[in-house]
Amino acid sequence: DGRDLPALLDSLDLVDAWCLLHPTEWDYTHTSRAHGTHSRIDYVLTSSALFSAVAAVEHGPLEISDHTMLFLDLSSPCPFSLRRPWRFPAYLYQDKDFFHFLCTKWTDYVQFNSSESISPTIFWEAAKA
Repeated sequence: DGRDLPALLDSLDLVDAWCLLHPTEWDYTHTSRAHGTHSRIDYVLTSSALFSAVAAVEHGPLEISDHTMLFLDLSSPCPFSLRRPWRFPAYLYQDKDFFHFLCTKWTDYVQFNSSESISPTIFWEAAKA
């Protein structure tokens, strides 16, 4: 029941980002052409702590399906150029157990994911994830 949503959000420390940014507006995310009804059943929920990073939430047009797209823009509190890039901890290369673990996992990844239908770029990007 939608009436229970506010209590659930409160208990999970979540906020409805679109509602907070558009307090006087009402917009629908779902249209039932068969029943001639509109409803708001799609949400952008964030933690209260993350809400300060939400720059915008907008509804897109109703084009492809019976749901509108929702667009979320997040702003970083610190420009990415000021952050140090993540680096793999070099000391782990000296750890023989870790090195064996890494080699085993890489071999498993290659065995289960190698395919001529997968581009080398996708294969590598997925491996890094």
